[in-house]
Amino acid sequence: MTLDNKKYLVTGKVLNSVFALSDPLKTFTSGIQNQIPSVPEDFVPVLRFAVASDVHLNGEPDEDNAIKLANMFEDCYTYSENHPVYNKLDGIMFAGDIATTGDDREFLLFKDIAKSHTRKGTRVLTCLGNHEFIKYRDYDASITYGRYKELMHPYVDRHEIINGYHFILVSYDPDGKSFKSKKEWLRTQLRLAVADTGNKPVFVFNHPAPFGTIYGSINWADTDLRSVLNEFPQVVDFSGHSHYNIADPRSVWQGNFTAVGCGGITGLIGNMGYISGDMDMDDRQSGGCRIVETDKDGNIHLISYDVVAHKSFDKADFYIPCYANNKKAVLGWSNLKSIDTAPEFPSDADITVENNDEDTTIVFPDAQGRFYTECYIIDITNAEKAEYSKCVFGSYSHADGDGLRINVGKLGQGSHKIKITPCSPYSKTGRTLIKVIEV
Repeated sequence: MTLDNKKYLVTGKVLNSVFALSDPLKTFTSGIQNQIPSVPEDFVPVLRFAVASDVHLNGEPDEDNAIKLANMFEDCYTYSENHPVYNKLDGIMFAGDIATTGDDREFLLFKDIAKSHTRKGTRVLTCLGNHEFIKYRDYDASITYGRYKELMHPYVDRHEIINGYHFILVSYDPDGKSFKSKKEWLRTQLRLAVADTGNKPVFVFNHPAPFGTIYGSINWADTDLRSVLNEFPQVVDFSGHSHYNIADPRSVWQGNFTAVGCGGITGLIGNMGYISGDMDMDDRQSGGCRIVETDKDGNIHLISYDVVAHKSFDKADFYIPCYANNKKAVLGWSNLKSIDTAPEFPSDADITVENNDEDTTIVFPDAQGRFYTECYIIDITNAEKAEYSKCVFGSYSHADGDGLRINVGKLGQGSHKIKITPCSPYSKTGRTLIKVIEV
């Protein structure tokens, strides 16, 4: 985002209801509604799959990430079975980094969890991320291919067809760093898919995002595959690697093709780093995946799901008309920005302060806008002298976020003026919440 509020500048702009089928735009004006389509009432899925990334198993079955992975399987089945029309879960895809180092124990734990929680009729497909190569990278990263083929699947790259839709999974080169040797293979597979299904979506999975697409695709991107993907508007590309927040609308992008970020089972973060205090987005507190539904005409319903709260992010629920049919980038940067609104605090919002001998914590509610509030600018002054000045992430890594608790250090004796300004993902700022306290 680009946020310019006098002394603040955060760069990275363009480049960077449980189970309810709700209309996330219904509370806004009809003019704004028409810019981003909602899920039609007659939308009938013929395909459903989940896609996740960055599980980072360490081989211990009682670790947080192993538990979240198992919960993800069960939650996706619960969603599917409670759907009023189509109750199948046809696939679960993983866009790399199912392991932490590539140790055999990590692969085997993934297989055990998947086998225990996969039901008949569901395909589980994986590809290699960078972490699978770590154990062997110092002397021969290509050993990872051998271990993966023996323990996981005979092929590191996959092209499968499920319910008439093509799924293409592309792993890193044997060096675990690039996709240079995979470009022609991918182009060939895409041509075969398009020859078969025409303008219908072709689902591609690779670990890092194509450069210059979704949120996180600058520092955590691949520069090899985009030149291939650009040739096929049918492509819907799913990636991970950055762990960037799937509740952020910038995690979906449309240009020459469609790109979707998958966040991470291990946790959701953003490009300003971890926030301070009790709301730190660590592995235990957050994690996300996508649930994707497609109808017979290639239209897509994209659901963003919190694997910790066991519910969807209702403001990150999108309908994507079949892109190759109309080339209308309904989820492009400009269109999403056009419906963004400045987040506002509730009319009765207040700042409360908790003091002890060591530090001070300020507590305040979330501000609400069209999308989740990305961050808050917090300024605290004492007699016009700055005591605390920071931009902190909102609670939007949690589908059940309930305000923030921010440790601001120990405030000294006297009068303190606290100012909190909410900011949207597209740099729109709401009214500042102000309170003067005595310590």
